[in-house]
Amino acid sequence: GGGTTPEMLTSVCDADEIFENFSKTIGLLFFNGSFELEFEPNPRRANTMRRYHHIGIPTTEAKPGETHLKHLKVFVVSHEKSDFGVEWMRFEADAAVPDLVRQVPHVAFEVADLASELAGREILIPPNSPSDGVRVAFIVENGAPIELLEFTDPNHPARQQIPTT
Repeated sequence: GGGTTPEMLTSVCDADEIFENFSKTIGLLFFNGSFELEFEPNPRRANTMRRYHHIGIPTTEAKPGETHLKHLKVFVVSHEKSDFGVEWMRFEADAAVPDLVRQVPHVAFEVADLASELAGREILIPPNSPSDGVRVAFIVENGAPIELLEFTDPNHPARQQIPTT
């Protein structure tokens, strides 16, 4: 056909044309007349294991329950206090943190091998160890800061445990 319009996306009878036009980049799975978009995997992710850890949101306002990490010159409300891993960060004026981290929320992922994840990436904050048993680094991905965490201690208290139900 001549392309897919927004109106066509709402009609189940046009599913064949949708699939034809987008199958190279988007897979469509149909369930009871509705569909869900599933993006094809990025080849760079093929052999990596990343698990969501938290989202860090910079703020200039004091938040209830924040802890002052004097050595980092930041006030933090830990992601561990949130069911969804929300971490608030308020930086002191002279904290050694790039503006991108001060101004833009970051998503953090636990990775199995920090060094291999950093290969070929734009490193914003080089690998460091904020506490025993964990190494972290920040990269820039699509203009956004991303934190990568590698736990060298599998029982580290900040490590996200997978529920066994």
